[in-house]
Amino acid sequence: MAQISRREAFGCMAGGVGMALLTGYSASAHARSAPVTRSVRPTVTDPAAIAAESVPETPSARLAASGLDQVVPLGAGMTAKTVENTVAIGSRPAAVVDTIASLADEFGAQAAGLVGRAEAHPILMLVPSTAREFQVWLDAGAASLTEVAGVTVTPLSPQLPWVVLNPNIDAATTTAAGGHHLSFEHTIAHEVFHAVTLPSGDQTAPRWLIEGAAEWASTALTGTVERKPARRPYLPTETQLYAPATGYDAYFFAEWFVAYLMKRDLGAGIDFYNKAITSPARETSPLARKYFGRSLEQLKRQWLADYDAETAGLD
Repeated sequence: MAQISRREAFGCMAGGVGMALLTGYSASAHARSAPVTRSVRPTVTDPAAIAAESVPETPSARLAASGLDQVVPLGAGMTAKTVENTVAIGSRPAAVVDTIASLADEFGAQAAGLVGRAEAHPILMLVPSTAREFQVWLDAGAASLTEVAGVTVTPLSPQLPWVVLNPNIDAATTTAAGGHHLSFEHTIAHEVFHAVTLPSGDQTAPRWLIEGAAEWASTALTGTVERKPARRPYLPTETQLYAPATGYDAYFFAEWFVAYLMKRDLGAGIDFYNKAITSPARETSPLARKYFGRSLEQLKRQWLADYDAETAGLD
């Protein structure tokens, strides 16, 4: 993922290459499981997060906090909905904007709790109705509507992040290229997890961790379970994550490895994620050893060995 207009953009995509997340879910592959919850006492240590308590949650003020007050209009044809710690603004029907605001606020609180944080700032969800609005409201470069279900932009501090959803997203599914679908709730949870947990500006952590964690959290928060690719897993490179031929499998495997780490030790996994996303990629393996007692390569080998043992003798 290249930096775009001094911002990093992370998205929820399917079936093709795009700005950030490249993944796909068959509509028939979704099943419901009990959402994962974690009881924590949220703490705030980031000065920017502490200062964010003073950020007003009015639509105009929240747009200004992201530098979008001259980009996203308010007024005729627009709906603005504030729900607790979330502001949703869009040109789609009011019922859609309201639903997205409610879901994003619910997932935002759950995502913050999942990683042991207090919500640091009001979440901003932008809900365009046209392709042009989608591109303009990104304010960070172009993205294909046939590939992107949603994008989270993390600007340089002190500006706050925001999420832009595909105009075609609805309460059923978001159709994307390659015949895959992303569930409405899963997409919102994925983007909100990015918005709540990622640091400002350049993201230096490995992409498999950033996107894999967002997928793991989305699955945990929504209870959706997707069909596994019928092949031996691998820890994907950035190239594999963004290549159309490998994107679906690569993003599933990134989630699978993150889930493996969380299953080994949830507390250690959360601490590892929180530290790794604010550290250079070269620190990921030393951090894995610190929190799990093994290097990243050792953990990967054990993950694959467990997979081989579980699938031995299966067709």
